[in-house]
Parts: sequence; C-alpha cells; structure tokens
Amino acid sequence: GRVAYRLELYELSEKAFKLSLEQFGDDAKTHFNLGLGWYYQRLWAQAEAAFARALELDANYSDALEWMKKTQRRAKAEAAAYRPTG
Repeated sequence: GRVAYRLELYELSEKAFKLSLEQFGDDAKTHFNLGLGWYYQRLWAQAEAAFARALELDANYSDALEWMKKTQRRAKAEAAAYRPTG
C-alpha cells in the first residue's frame, strides 16, 4: 500500500490498505495511511473518518490528530470557496 501511495497510485493503495485491514484487523497506522490517500484525492469526509478511526484505535497517535485537523481546515476552506454568493 505504501509503495502505491508514494507513486500516487491512490486507488491501488486504497485496495492494498483495505485488504490489510481485512486480513490483519484494525490497525491505527493502516487507517492513517488510508486517510492520507483520501486526503490527497481531496476526499475530505473519507480522510477525516480514517484519521478519526486511527485515533480511536490509538488516542496518542499525534500524526493522525494533526492530519485530521488539517483535513477539517481544508474541507472548510474548500466549502467556503465554492459557496454561492447572492
């Protein structure tokens, strides 16, 4: 999954991380990595949910908290930019 992610093959990366979750169970780092892939695809809701799940599994996962906040800021900024005027 990480190799595909580094190559920006996000759909392949997603499949690999989801397979990892199926075969090896819930893992904070795997959810975090899924979140990163969705973040870079601008899939804010999925990214935020993945980071939140990583934090549920490991409340001390500071990277997940940082990226969840970053995702929330980006989603809010994008929503404001597309808000119709008038």
